[in-house]
Amino acid sequence: MRKKEDLLKVNNSAIYHAFQRMIVAPEKWQQGKAWLTSDLAKVTKAATAHARIGPEPGIEQKLSDSALEEWRQKLSEYILSMDDLTADIFDLIASKWVAQCISPEQFIVVKASELLAWRGLNPTVSGFTTQQKEAIAQRVALLSSTWIEFTGVLERKKQPRKVKSRAIVVTSVAEMQEDGIFTPYLWRVRPGDLFIPWLFGAPQFTFLSKAALRYDYDKYSWEKRIARFCAWLFRIQKKDEITISTARLLAAIHMELSESNPKRTRLRMEHALTRLCDDGVIHSWSYIDPERDLLECSIQIVQEQVEVIDSLPKALLVDKMKAKRKSLKWTQAELATVLQISSNWLAMIERKEKIPSPELSAAIGAWLGL
Repeated sequence: MRKKEDLLKVNNSAIYHAFQRMIVAPEKWQQGKAWLTSDLAKVTKAATAHARIGPEPGIEQKLSDSALEEWRQKLSEYILSMDDLTADIFDLIASKWVAQCISPEQFIVVKASELLAWRGLNPTVSGFTTQQKEAIAQRVALLSSTWIEFTGVLERKKQPRKVKSRAIVVTSVAEMQEDGIFTPYLWRVRPGDLFIPWLFGAPQFTFLSKAALRYDYDKYSWEKRIARFCAWLFRIQKKDEITISTARLLAAIHMELSESNPKRTRLRMEHALTRLCDDGVIHSWSYIDPERDLLECSIQIVQEQVEVIDSLPKALLVDKMKAKRKSLKWTQAELATVLQISSNWLAMIERKEKIPSPELSAAIGAWLGL
């Protein structure tokens, strides 16, 4: 059974998952009128979205020819940075923000060395190399230059609306120490406005094994992408086991069947699933109809059991509860009804005059998606 420390808590809304799939597939982006765009398709029954890489929408008319050319040169570099490492960084920033924030406007500080360590990489005696840190910096720049336009319902009891948002918002890229020296490869960052209502206001979380992050994206892209996709499926289907066609699985992880050697594709998929079992990311897998051709058969994947123990201090739990209630514009009476307590009792808890019981803490944690 996996422990909480072996897991990474990430958002699992449809828009998050759709965007995550696109940033590992540069071939899915097309040249629009001026900038590269990618259609995220219908992310829910009532929502659509597309992504675009470039300067802030509408600002290109104000840029000089030289500035526009500089942006286009940046784009060529950014496209090369679209890979599984980009998706890992996106997950890690969102995960740390969820763990630390007590209000939607809060920023967190992340370092390149921190992101590298989370991926299971070991530094040399002198630390991580400049090349490793620069790879992180390129992908942070890519995410902060990626804009998403979303049309749909973002929050409870709200009307559909259009939102344009960066994938992540970065306010600074260095920190000055007391000796006057800047520390590079450090960012003050938070998720973009589009993701915040799902991450904070109405969370839809799943747990992604940290082992999935630690797979090298050059050698083990199959394992990394299958693990990420399974986390999504287990969350939306709310089952301990899922059945999926191999054709859908291959499409979801952007892998194609080798027409000249389909057996090699089958063996690589089987090897990836077996490795995920050995590493405790999934419990087991099996074919439903193994005698069929690869694209015509289905597989069953069983989720590894997860022991999740909420270790949040109660004061922080209450702060998160209050911040979420206000972000949703709920009254204390509305939340009290959901938690099955009186509004007076909830008011005293929010003022820190009363401490929630273990049972109430569990109910608050469930409402927060913890």
